Amino acid sequence: MAWTAEDRERRFPEVQLGWEILGAMVKRRRVALGWSQRDLQRASGLHQTGVSRLERGILSGIRFSMFARVVAAMNGLDQASTEAAPTPARLVGLIASQPLVMRPMRVST
Repeated sequence: MAWTAEDRERRFPEVQLGWEILGAMVKRRRVALGWSQRDLQRASGLHQTGVSRLERGILSGIRFSMFARVVAAMNGLDQASTEAAPTPARLVGLIASQPLVMRPMRVST
């Protein structure tokens, strides 16, 4: 059974409000940079539909690591730092040039 927006709001209103605030911050920053949702997709790796859902506050299942990539792609959520934001194409190049590092997992017994 899928949860509706009303179900989420009734069960965890403060969490839903938090996602809506974060989503609005992401959208304001993206628009201030002059980026489309596709630009943010290319820069962060989060699919455009995920960007849209995040901005509307309905993507509550996003991993923190992915949210951190979205924020890093925009060089933070502060609108005052628009001049320091890298372009999506430059970010894609930086990400592609980074070697993939695999670290062993710790297993506790």
